[in-house]
Amino acid sequence: MLNFNQDDTIATLVKSESLKKIAALEDKHIYEIMQLMGDHKLTMIPVINSNEVYLGLITLEEIIKYFTESSSIAEPGCILVLTIKKRDYSLGEIARIVESENGSILNSSITYLPESDLIEVTLKLNKQEINPIVATFERYNYTVKASYSENDYYHLFQERYDHLMNYLNV
Repeated sequence: MLNFNQDDTIATLVKSESLKKIAALEDKHIYEIMQLMGDHKLTMIPVINSNEVYLGLITLEEIIKYFTESSSIAEPGCILVLTIKKRDYSLGEIARIVESENGSILNSSITYLPESDLIEVTLKLNKQEINPIVATFERYNYTVKASYSENDYYHLFQERYDHLMNYLNV
């Protein structure tokens, strides 16, 4: 808990031990900066050099923009979520399965499920048609938790449109 009164200046607060100095060094990796922001529930973090000279500021918005631009999120393709036992996880095996269906992994991430020996592996693939890849994963006894494809939405809307047209023609 911060211990200060209304008459304290910022200089006084900075010198006090009750105010944490949280900053990212300029040579830190973006993942380390995200961890620091998450641990302290920050939406922005100052960047300093080794002499503690302020160099700038990184905002949560900038981090999201960075990941959107650099991690193939904007690329066309589908998303696949697998549930796997931690000890059975092999990105090489997963890539082999995707590549056997002429696909490529554009991005992957792992989510550890609390109090479980399972993980979720989220894959961004370069394919629009996901059904053959899902079928192959299931053939290899992988649990496909979810799949998202732009084609799914198109087919859903097309089906609804066809039903509407049939209704109007009756």
